[in-house]
Amino acid sequence: MLTEYSLPSILTAALSALLGILTLLHLRRLWSQIRRSMLQHYAPGPPLKSWLAGNHADVPEYKAWYAYTEWGKKYGDVMHIRIYGRHYLILNSVVAATDLLEKRARIYSDRPPSLMLDIKGWLFATGFKPYSDSWRRHRRLLQQAFKLDSLVAYRPIQTRKVNDMLYGILTAPEEFTSFYKSVSAAIVMSVMYDYDLAPQNDRYVGHAEAAMAALSDPAFSSLVDIIPGFWYLPAWFPGGSFRREAAKIRVETDAMLEAAEHFAEGHDSPCLMTDLMKYCKSQEGYDILREAAATGYVAGADTTSSALGTFFYAMATHPHVQKKAQEEIDLVVGSDRLPHWDDRPSMPYVEAVFREVLRWRAITPFGIPHCTTDDDVYRGYYIPKGTIVVPNIWGMTRDEQTYKNPEVFDPERFLTEDGQLNNDNVGYTFGFGRRICVGRHLASSTFWYAMANVLATFDITKKKDAMGNDLPLEVEYSFALVSHPLPFDCSVKIRSQHTAQTILNNRRAAAEMP
Repeated sequence: MLTEYSLPSILTAALSALLGILTLLHLRRLWSQIRRSMLQHYAPGPPLKSWLAGNHADVPEYKAWYAYTEWGKKYGDVMHIRIYGRHYLILNSVVAATDLLEKRARIYSDRPPSLMLDIKGWLFATGFKPYSDSWRRHRRLLQQAFKLDSLVAYRPIQTRKVNDMLYGILTAPEEFTSFYKSVSAAIVMSVMYDYDLAPQNDRYVGHAEAAMAALSDPAFSSLVDIIPGFWYLPAWFPGGSFRREAAKIRVETDAMLEAAEHFAEGHDSPCLMTDLMKYCKSQEGYDILREAAATGYVAGADTTSSALGTFFYAMATHPHVQKKAQEEIDLVVGSDRLPHWDDRPSMPYVEAVFREVLRWRAITPFGIPHCTTDDDVYRGYYIPKGTIVVPNIWGMTRDEQTYKNPEVFDPERFLTEDGQLNNDNVGYTFGFGRRICVGRHLASSTFWYAMANVLATFDITKKKDAMGNDLPLEVEYSFALVSHPLPFDCSVKIRSQHTAQTILNNRRAAAEMP
């Protein structure tokens, strides 16, 4: 008979006991790993603060890429840290990342297991799937859809959607942010589903942004992933708040997937989805196609918009760069039309601006972590199976041996003395090896085309005060997997009435097309 103790208190005590047992078992396994670790020669890194937690206290809660870049100056481009029982290898140079993630891709292409990604509903995404047959089938579908040779077929869609963006900025320049945030997603959605997003504030883009924003700082696991006992905590138990937060995120993730499901069903209009469905011979094949398509939807809604946000910020704060890029466009393109892809090879300075935007504020500062599937040795350093390998993209963009004064926005760093492009195309910002971003060609061409057309049509400047002086503009960035500039304000004005008429003529011509 329950007289002295209530049922909740009994449950709490039982859960506490279970958690204690699981924790002790984990500590026993952890101690065994630590004893073995003492016999190995790992890459250099900060000294362990605790035999149990390792370097956990050293890891900043937010924007850890700054810390690891600074550590790299002391410990080198290959660093090792341990957080509880997990080993991490931080790669701060393109050379080290290429040596391991590309040249040894066979054992460096897995993803670290994550219970948190599971309860947030994110394991559908191609980029988070383990190195498996399911991932390979996802990858083949997306590679077929977004290979370089396929881009020509998508250019009419890109042209139309970028024209929509230009028209939106022309008619409501103070709302430029909402227009550049929608253009990339609009292109992907049209290519994949023949669906026209609203030019701004589309609810499906909102779902994708909310779901992606939840993927903050993915390079290091939560305690739920590291200590198995935490997984069993209910939401109401002390320490179980992660379940409540994950449930909120799951709502947005599920809404995003439901949107993708809705787009995939019930229509037979010509688009990538209907083309690929012809090859689905089973429910499993359809599920893989649906998940792969949803991956393309969310990636398209989030990544290119980050680069466009940085572009607007950079132009507002570097008017001399903007002017030089516009002069090149005016010389090559003239005033009777807007830039096209065929103009790209003839505009090296605009290309240098494109590269510098990707370097200056990397879209994914930490990339997405890899995981080793076997023991390895690199430069004499032991790398155990299961090591989480983090390509610190931010650190690579701050390599002072490659980029002098790396904090300065300077497109000239990508040009030779005679004004031609050098060999650094900053391709590493899209990842490495078998896990490189499969949509990079579409994302890159969309960003370049949107950027070149904005430069051709608008002047971007800082806002001014009542006295006509420039207002300060210093933009902070988010710490999510995809790092975005936080909301900022600047002035966006059409360069001339002739240019405005060109935008209107292009829009009219697009509307008259069948």
